[in-house]
Amino acid sequence: MGLTGQRPPERPALTPRAWLDSVFGKKANQQPYADEFEAVKANAQFKALPAALQANLLEELGRHAPWTQGRQMVALLGRYGGLAGLPQAKAQQVINLIGGTTRTSTHARDELAKRLADSALWKAAPAVQADVLSKFLEDPTSYPPLSAGAPAKLPGPQQVSMEGPVEVASQPFRPGAEPALRYDVRVGMHRVPVFVPKTPVRAGLHQHTLMQVAQALAQLPSGLLSRIPFITLEAKPNPGDDYWKLNFANFKGSYLTADASSVAIHPTEEPQSIDALASALVHEAGHVVSYSEWGLSAADERWKPWRDAVTKDVVLPSAYAANRVGEDFSETLRAYYAVRGTPAQAELDVLFAGRVAVLKQLALA
Repeated sequence: MGLTGQRPPERPALTPRAWLDSVFGKKANQQPYADEFEAVKANAQFKALPAALQANLLEELGRHAPWTQGRQMVALLGRYGGLAGLPQAKAQQVINLIGGTTRTSTHARDELAKRLADSALWKAAPAVQADVLSKFLEDPTSYPPLSAGAPAKLPGPQQVSMEGPVEVASQPFRPGAEPALRYDVRVGMHRVPVFVPKTPVRAGLHQHTLMQVAQALAQLPSGLLSRIPFITLEAKPNPGDDYWKLNFANFKGSYLTADASSVAIHPTEEPQSIDALASALVHEAGHVVSYSEWGLSAADERWKPWRDAVTKDVVLPSAYAANRVGEDFSETLRAYYAVRGTPAQAELDVLFAGRVAVLKQLALA
C-alpha cells in the first residue's frame, strides 16, 4: 500500500512496529516499496501543509535510516490530515517530537502509533484528527518513565579527592539531628560536604558508600555542583514516606529528597547504581536550585518564567514532570544533562526552547 491514500489498513493486535510495517506494505525480509522522501512529497496531505512544516517534516525524515520506525512515523505524519489542523507551532512540536532520536522521541513514537492505529480515526474530520494530536502532546503517558538516564559523560576525567572525617556533634538529618562525620568531596574546583551519621543503616536496606557518592558527583556538570550546599547520607528511610505510601499504591520509598539547602540520600530496598545516583542527584539538585531561586511554591510569582516556558513548549520531559511544575524543572534538567554535548542536545534545544532559555539565564545550560 502506498502513501497516496490517507487511511491505513485495519490494525489487528500488533506491536507499533509491526503495525507500521503493515501500513507501509512491508513483508518479512522485503525491502521498502519506494523511497520514502519521494512518496511523502507526492502525498496530497503533505502538499496541503505550509511550506515551513513541509521542510520541517522532511528534515526529521532525513534523521532516520530507510525502513526504521522513526522514518515510518514521520512519513505517516505527512499523510495524516490532522497535522494541518493544528496551529503551526504545535504542529512543529509534534513533528520534532516524533522525528527525534532521543529516548523521549522513541517512547513518543510508540504511544502515537497506538493512537493512530484506530482505523475510524482516519475517516474522521480533520478537526477530530487534529484533536488527537493535541491531546497526545498534553498527555503525560506520551512520555517516558521517570529516569532519563545518567548525565552525559563530560569531556575528560573530573579530578575527585576527599578530605575528612571531621566529628560533628549534632548534624541535622531528615528524621532529626544526631552525631555525624563530615567529609568534603572535591570535584575539580568544587567542594561538596557529605555528612554520614554514626547510626548504622538498618539490616536489609542498602545505602551508597562515600566513594560511590564521590563518583556520582564527578559526573555532574560544574554549574550544578556549585549549587549543592551539602549532602546527607541518611541511615533511616525518609520520614515523609508514610504520606506517599498512603497516596500512591506502588510507592516503595524515597531514594533522594531535597530542600532549598541540601540533598538527602536515603537507604533503599534494592541497591542502586552509580549512574542511577548521578541521574537522581541532577534531579534533586534541580529542586535545590529552583527552591532557592523562586521559592518552595510554584504558585510564587518568581516561578512565572518557568510556568510560561512550560506552556510555550507543550512537550513534557517525562511523565513524572506532569505531577508538579517543580518536578518539571528537575526532570527537564535531568533530560537536558542526559544528552548535553551529544547530537541529541540540538533536538532538546528545539523541543524545550522556552525551558532551555530559562536554564541559560540560570547559567545551567
